[in-house]
Amino acid sequence: MWVLNPFADDGVDHSEALLELQTDYAQKTAFKTLAYTMDIWVTLLDIPENREFANQAMTMFVQMPTSYL
Repeated sequence: MWVLNPFADDGVDHSEALLELQTDYAQKTAFKTLAYTMDIWVTLLDIPENREFANQAMTMFVQMPTSYL
């Protein structure tokens, strides 16, 4: 699924924005150094051409409630 790893080649025809992201080697390198999958989408929010796409990806993540405080 492209949300968990936007750089994986899953053989599905994706939008042009995702294809451009997959060829961005700077972001691919940054993705490998991040601890959490969500971090790549948060960093992409700062880039105007990726903001809408990052918002779409972030809406797919489900926040889990916890009673641990």
